[in-house]
Amino acid sequence: MKPKVSVIVVHYKVIQELFACLESLKKSNAKTSLEVIVVDNDEVKTIGKELKKKFPWVSYIKGEGNIGFGAGNNLGAT
Repeated sequence: MKPKVSVIVVHYKVIQELFACLESLKKSNAKTSLEVIVVDNDEVKTIGKELKKKFPWVSYIKGEGNIGFGAGNNLGAT
């Protein structure tokens, strides 16, 4: 079944806040189906392995460096 809501989170050098956000989404008990997409805008890709380990239900997209917030959201939406 295709999710009804897509949540796109653009990550840039705030790993603790990102993981807190994902924990909050996990505990939210949403009444609709969600997909969560994290776009990594950081120049140095350091979160991929830990993200997949802690949150295997999250889709991870490596950006091409800091492409900006708007472009990061557009990347996640494609």
